[in-house]
Amino acid sequence: MPVYQLRRICYSRVGRGTFNLNFCTVANFTPLFRRESESLAFTNEPAAKWTAQPIVTRIAIRNSIIWGSIPDELLFSNGNDYAELTVRNTVLRTQRYKTGFDTNGNLINKDPKFKRPAGQYADKFDYSLDTLSQVLDKAQPFGGVGTDLLNRPRNSRTPDPGAYERLDP
Repeated sequence: MPVYQLRRICYSRVGRGTFNLNFCTVANFTPLFRRESESLAFTNEPAAKWTAQPIVTRIAIRNSIIWGSIPDELLFSNGNDYAELTVRNTVLRTQRYKTGFDTNGNLINKDPKFKRPAGQYADKFDYSLDTLSQVLDKAQPFGGVGTDLLNRPRNSRTPDPGAYERLDP
């Protein structure tokens, strides 16, 4: 099964399919313009009318951070029709799903405290976790992911959620 890295994606129109997000950080801070749409949205609607039927939708989000500057950073359009919908050990900024995903080790509306999420220098963002983050060590080992995005080793028993493992000097 191919593995794809999505970086600096502004918009993607993909309908249906299988999506596995494990140790991902989806962060969206837009200081220069007003944004009202979710950072991460899924649908079971086909991207094109001529798409062969049926293509089922399966979504698994584990050990990830979905955060940004608006109250709802996540959307599951027609979520009751998905073949699978799993969200575990994930930090979510959401009002819409705060009672639906408040189990399975999820941390709802707990600020991950990124080192530098927004500011005047767009090339200086740092989405690693600050030493005061309340989500440190809150993920669970899964899928043999032993390193973070920078190829640093993850804690084998209590890893950090998101793309970056916090290593104290």
